[in-house]
Amino acid sequence: MHELIWLSKTEEETRRCGYLFAENCRGNVVVLLNGALGAGKTVFVRGLASGFGVEQEISSPSFNLMNIYSGSRHKLFHIDAFREKFLTWGALNLDDIIVEPFCCAVEWPEHFFEYPEDLAKFYVTIEPSNECRLITIKTQDKNLLFQLSVKD
Repeated sequence: MHELIWLSKTEEETRRCGYLFAENCRGNVVVLLNGALGAGKTVFVRGLASGFGVEQEISSPSFNLMNIYSGSRHKLFHIDAFREKFLTWGALNLDDIIVEPFCCAVEWPEHFFEYPEDLAKFYVTIEPSNECRLITIKTQDKNLLFQLSVKD
């Protein structure tokens, strides 16, 4: 597993990290977002959406469970599993509604199980640290991490 740590001092920098991630993303991906309430997970997803060409306003799907956005580059499925105990890909019928290329961004992924094995998975952890946030991205795709690191 390869890892990149990004230091974010502002909400805009957290959004930019998501934007750069999306800008360099190819194919279908699952982004698993970990972090405490208010850590910046939805801000990161706003950056993803912008990078994928979504023009709609992005809000947390805390009460809807999932929001779907169409971008010019990718379709974005934003899932917030905070209120769920055990959620599966099949329970959401994602195979029936997924349109490629897509990104499935999951907040509180510890409540979401059974991801298709063939999807590229990115583990993003956002942790407050003093007056900034540490954004850690882990994946098997070292090329994407390299592209992000040279744009930092």
